[in-house]
Amino acid sequence: MTMQDAPAAPTGLELDHEGPTDAAAPGEAGRSRGATLQDLVADEPLPQAPCAPVAIGMRTGRVLSVAGDRATLALGDADAPVEAAIAPSVDPAVVDEAREQGNAVLVELSPGEAPVVVAVLTTQRPRAIRLHAATVHIEADQELSLSAGESFVQMRRGGLVTIAGAQEVSMRTSQGTVRVRKDGEIELDSESEVLLRSSKSALRVRAEDEEIALIATQIRATSRGLFRMVGRLLRLN
Repeated sequence: MTMQDAPAAPTGLELDHEGPTDAAAPGEAGRSRGATLQDLVADEPLPQAPCAPVAIGMRTGRVLSVAGDRATLALGDADAPVEAAIAPSVDPAVVDEAREQGNAVLVELSPGEAPVVVAVLTTQRPRAIRLHAATVHIEADQELSLSAGESFVQMRRGGLVTIAGAQEVSMRTSQGTVRVRKDGEIELDSESEVLLRSSKSALRVRAEDEEIALIATQIRATSRGLFRMVGRLLRLN
């Protein structure tokens, strides 16, 4: 064997290493070494337990009676009247008015709880409107009018008050009445006394002693025809 046929001895600088042919991209190795467990776990949504539905329903009912903050109702599918509570935000007097006018109420139904009246429904014009309060104040800047058929009351800003009626206008108290009729007749009716006064002149009619008194600085009576004065005693002084 000659020196040329002998295999060359490996030197210490030559290493026979077979590795992956695909080199990692720059920076990937660093990211792999710095990845945390949270980064390696897939971000999957956690399963959620289904919530049980709350069965709250609304029904309409008719009010049968009201006692304090409770009401007796007639519901459409109920075989017997149902006792219900009235919500604190609802005035029991309003619920009682719904009973009088035949309006329905809105009822909240919850499982295991008593029905609760939460609102009053108005579906038609009321036959009557009643206002009940400690003080009722109605104010208009220019004019306030009240009318019903052929009757009319009008109040204007300047202080003019007009009361009109096609048949009769009456002002009445417990002791007397003033009537103005359509034919122009004015009737004053009092159980004790009628007094007409203007400055120093007055006409007084008293029912107790059936006396008529006329007082004035000058009194004139004129008749185009017959002027008759009849009495058991006539006294001119």
